[in-house]
Formats: sequence, C-alpha cells, structure tokens
Amino acid sequence: MRRLSLPLALLPALFVFRISTALADGACCAPPCFECVLLSEAECDALAGSFSGEGVPCDPLPCVPISACCLEDNSCRLVSQATCIELDGAWAEPCIECDPDPCVSPVEQKGWGELKAIYRSEG
Repeated sequence: MRRLSLPLALLPALFVFRISTALADGACCAPPCFECVLLSEAECDALAGSFSGEGVPCDPLPCVPISACCLEDNSCRLVSQATCIELDGAWAEPCIECDPDPCVSPVEQKGWGELKAIYRSEG
C-alpha cells in the first residue's frame, strides 16, 4: 500500500462566511437608574434608554447612574452623585427612588418636660 502525500496548499478547502443580519448589542443607559446594560439599539429605544453604539462595552462605564439625593431641607431629588455633592446632599446607593422617601426626618433631642410643654401649648 502506497500513501500519497500532497502539500497542504494543494488540498481543496471550503470556507463559509456567515453574515449576521441581527443588530449588535451595545451599551445602553436604561432608566430608571441609568445603569449600563448590553442591548440592541431597538431594545434600548423601547426602554427609553440612551444607546452608546453597537459594540460599545459597559466597562468603562459610559452611563452616569442616578439615585435619591437627600437635601438639607429633607427633600429628595433624583440626580447623579456628582450633582448631589454639589447640592450638599447625601446620595444614596445607586438606583434608590424618592418614592417611598428614603430621606430620614431630622430628630431633635428633647427632654420629657419639654415634650409635655409642646403638647400642652398645642391643646
């Protein structure tokens, strides 16, 4: 039995190219928190998000997350961490809504006699 040896360059080859018609995913800054998720442009638009482009990764983060910011007057605003700092507020962790209100009401230290006086004057 005799073997035939051919150089690899002479062997026939079959190449298959596949072209996808599906839309490529990319970074989408989606509400309510504007955190980054990988979606197609159509999916991002359906969520009323901001699409950064096909193939754009979420790292480094292209989105500016928003969250509850508690201000000195005890009001709550949905803003970025940088905006909250500019407003001298306390920013919650990302994706905290203002409803229900996450801001803690200020507490005053009062003695028992002071509390009785407040209720007597209101009555």
